Formats: sequence, C-alpha cells, structure tokens
Amino acid sequence: MRSTFKILFYINRQKTKTDGKTAIFCRITIDGRSTVMTTGEECLSTEWNSGQGTTGEKKINQRLAAFRELVEKTYAEMLTNDGVVSAELLKNRLQGVTAAAPTTLLTMSRAELQSVKACVGKSRSEGTYRNHTYSDKMLREWIADKGRKDMPIHAVTEDLFEEFRFYIKKKRFAAKTINRHLCWLSRLMYRAVSQKIIRYNPFEDATYEKEERKIRFLQKSDIAKLMALKVNDREAELARRMFLFSCFTGLAIADMECLKFSHIQTSADGRRYIRKERQKTKVESVVPLHLIAEEILSRCQEEQTMKEKGDCLVFPCSCSRSTMNNKLSTVGKSLWHQTTPVFPHGSSYVWDVVAQCRHSDREHRQDDGARVHLQHADLCAGDRQKDFGRHGQADPEATNCFSVIPARLSKQVFFSFHRIDLTT
Repeated sequence: MRSTFKILFYINRQKTKTDGKTAIFCRITIDGRSTVMTTGEECLSTEWNSGQGTTGEKKINQRLAAFRELVEKTYAEMLTNDGVVSAELLKNRLQGVTAAAPTTLLTMSRAELQSVKACVGKSRSEGTYRNHTYSDKMLREWIADKGRKDMPIHAVTEDLFEEFRFYIKKKRFAAKTINRHLCWLSRLMYRAVSQKIIRYNPFEDATYEKEERKIRFLQKSDIAKLMALKVNDREAELARRMFLFSCFTGLAIADMECLKFSHIQTSADGRRYIRKERQKTKVESVVPLHLIAEEILSRCQEEQTMKEKGDCLVFPCSCSRSTMNNKLSTVGKSLWHQTTPVFPHGSSYVWDVVAQCRHSDREHRQDDGARVHLQHADLCAGDRQKDFGRHGQADPEATNCFSVIPARLSKQVFFSFHRIDLTT
C-alpha cells in the first residue's frame, strides 16, 4: 500500500433519522485529494467508535472490513493495470461508473498525455512528460496540416504511419526524434486496442528509422591533451574536470552532480573509494579512485569555502546541464582543432603567444611575456594505476594538469564517449 492512500469510515451525527440511526460513509484520500461515498451501512450514533471506525454490531463491522478490502484490492488493480489512479477514478470504478473512452486520435493523445502527467515524480520523469508533449504537439500539427480538426481512431490505417513519417522528415529531425514521435502514435493505437476501440494495432509491423553510427573512442593522447589544457572560464573548467573524473571513475553525469565529499571513504589498506547509490538504479556502488581522480578531488576540496566539507558537493554547479554541454563543446573544439602540435610522449614546452613560436622549458625566462604552458603526461601502457602517473616538472605552472579550460566538447563527447581506450 502507498503512504498517500488512506481510507476513513465516519458518520454525520447531524443527519440522524427518527430511529436514531445514521449512514456510514467512506472517505478515500489519494495524494491529498479525497472523495466520499456511502457504504450502504447504518448504525446508531451512540454506538459509533470514531477512533476505530467500528460500531457495536459485529455483523456491520464485518461488512465494513469487507468493504475496506474491496477498496484496497481495486486500488491495487488500477495502479498495476493503468499505472495511474485518483480518488475520483477509484470511486467511479467501485460504483461501476466508467468514463467514456476517447474515439478520436487527438482526444486519445490528450488523455494519454494526462495519464503520463499524473505519474510524473512517481513512475515517470519530467523529461519523459516533456518529450511526450512535443510528440502530441507534432501530431496535432500534422492533423491540422491535413485540413482536419481530428481523426477517428477506426479510420487510422498503416498508410497514415508513412504519411506522418514523411511529414516529420520534412522538418529535418534526427532519426531518434522521428522514432520518438512515431512511437507515440503507435502507443495511442495500443491504448485503443486495450480499450477495445479497435481490434489490432495497424502499426504493429511498421519499420522505424535506422541510423548507422560508427563507435568512436578516445585515445590516451586525447585524454592527455584534455588534462594539459588550461581554461580561464569557471564553468568550462568545471565541465572539463567532471568529464575527466567520469573517464577515471565511470560515473554518469547524474551521479557526479550529486557526489559529496562524504561519499569518499578510505579502506583498511589506505585506498580511497567512492561509496554511494547510483541515481538511476538506487543500487549502492563502490568505485576505487584512480590517482588522477584523487587529484581532481583534492583540487575541488581546496576550492571549497564551507567549513563542513563532508556535506558539500564535489562539483557544485550553478548552471544547467545544457550550458555544461556548450562549455564542454567549446573545450573540445579548441582542443582538437588547435594548430599547436601536441606530442603524446614528448616533454613539456612553452608556446609564446606573442611571437607565435615554441620554446623548450630551458629557454623560458620570466621576461619573455605571456605564455601558455602545455604539459603532457608520460603515459604507461597496461597498469591503470600508473597511467598518467609520471609528469615532467619543468615549471610549477606546467605541472598543473587540472587548471583552466577555454570554453566548449560536443554533446556526443560528454555523453557518448563511454569507452576510453587507454591501451592503444
């Protein structure tokens, strides 16, 4: 049973019959909204126990218990089968009142959208509801483009699926977006089948858009470039650190956004690790910390200004996730499209911004003007604990592999590079 579902039996002492009896009512409350219905039972107002919701007659109490069991069973069935239940819907089901099933396409879409909205925060997320809203809007625009206000569900054929696909393709949407809108249309047909409006889904054997994608990988040299990069923008630097941290821990963006210093623990042998629940599955995970990940944590902890660091977020972000995408995209573009040569196993060097030339560390002097220090890790193949473990120390500024980023990596880099080849 859910904590938001309550049943209360009560009587109205002000409405008493001449024989001294009054009706027993049942108040059903779901998610703060309640409705009242009669139980069909009566009792003397003097025999009613308000605290326990019982009377002095044993048979009436047994019938009230059976009524409560019926309400609870009906509630569980509606929640399992329909995925959404309200106090009014439960009352209608108990009284045998059924709402008229929608018989047109747009009406069905509106009803389905409302059912999804009722589940937001419980079994559906806000993003899922927002995507369905876009699909509903696209369906309405397509119907309007055909010069119609609505369309009967029984008149929907397989050809309309292809017409809708062609309409969406003209808007130059990606294959993923096209499939999402097509799935919404097919979902409405399955809902119509479950409500016995039509016998089968005409889109059951329809084909969807396919997009061949070549899986891309990050090489060790790419990670080394990103580690050596310096950025002055604060939000871009945060995006760079979070991406590097995900590379060495495997944490998703949602887990890093909720990561606190209290989640960092130390084992008996002195090794540090992350112990927290994954945001998506709510399953506890234990992630050993790589040396580079520990360095990132140390830098983030040094920048914290609050005294109680155990309750602070490791990556306090004041901007939206889309802004982080844009910042990381800028980082990637500036990193992989720069004309400055980068050697994966070379020593550090200094790039003279004014003279537009390269100097070795030994040639660098304090009066040489503004310079950008680029330091590359001496990468080791095989043992991950030794990867990025050796750094030349030609300059204190050059050893700062986690300093500053310019401003944007594309969305695909942040969210699609799940596998990183550190052995090539």
